[in-house]
Amino acid sequence: MDTEHPIILLVGSDPDVLFLRSAVLASAGIWSLRVRNAEQAIAVLGKVPFNMAVICYMLDQENQQQLLNFLLSAHSGIKVLWMVPGDD
Repeated sequence: MDTEHPIILLVGSDPDVLFLRSAVLASAGIWSLRVRNAEQAIAVLGKVPFNMAVICYMLDQENQQQLLNFLLSAHSGIKVLWMVPGDD
């Protein structure tokens, strides 16, 4: 995917929250892709050049750690925003 628009990966277990975040980003002209777990995130990170990954606090700890380990080892240049309760 070759684009001049920023692309953000949204990772979280609640599809409604991901949809709302995606809609807010779209209203600002930012493209996003929503995935529900670390396995899906890792799969698309190898195919799409994301500018940022947003990790939701609702993602279980095992998935958070798996994704963090992958990002640190394979995609250390990608910006990561870690959402915590109260950030919404």
